[in-house]
Amino acid sequence: MEPIQPVEPRLELIGGCRADLGEPLELGHTPWGRRPVIPILGGEFDGPRVSATILAGGADWQVIDEDGMAAIDTRYTLRTRDEALTSVATRGVRHGPPDVLRACARGSRSIPPSITSASASNTRRVPRPIGGSTGSWPSRLRFGSPIRSSTTRTR
Repeated sequence: MEPIQPVEPRLELIGGCRADLGEPLELGHTPWGRRPVIPILGGEFDGPRVSATILAGGADWQVIDEDGMAAIDTRYTLRTRDEALTSVATRGVRHGPPDVLRACARGSRSIPPSITSASASNTRRVPRPIGGSTGSWPSRLRFGSPIRSSTTRTR
């Protein structure tokens, strides 16, 4: 029997994202942590294989522990340039140095440079297309990305 040769993992740039966010809605404190919900008002996703508009109506549901770590559950819809719609579910954990987590808790509009340094833990989100008419290729992939750019909060 021949030994199984593992497939070498590789990374491919799917694209970049800019999201316009509303003011956080505070659901209060629970036994699991603080529960903010951040409305997604719109935005853009641009990449080599897909360019799309992020539609209003999504949100980022979070549970923030006492130490500042946040469990993230985001859902939103993309409309591609050819009018195809794709629903995206994003789950992950935001963690990092205390100064970064304090800035995030204050609602800072940009993540401090220390989050992108090699020594810092970084934010990870794993988007997963969950349906739509963009074809099947996004549904077979798993994505990961550090969040390094600022977002805009609109009142």
